[in-house]
Amino acid sequence: MLSIKSIVNIIGIKRRTVSVNDKTSIQISPETRDRLYKLKFRRTYDQFLSELCDLYEKEHEDES
Repeated sequence: MLSIKSIVNIIGIKRRTVSVNDKTSIQISPETRDRLYKLKFRRTYDQFLSELCDLYEKEHEDES
């Protein structure tokens, strides 16, 4: 009888560890991606979108 570990090794499944830095994906059109790319100059998409959210929240604080 094979153990779970043996089966995992045979079929090549690798355990994925969850870390604080895990990212998700979002679906956007190529046009939107290109626009974001031009706006994010020297920042990661995550940094840029975080800044964008901060600006939005600051501008709309009275609405919450």
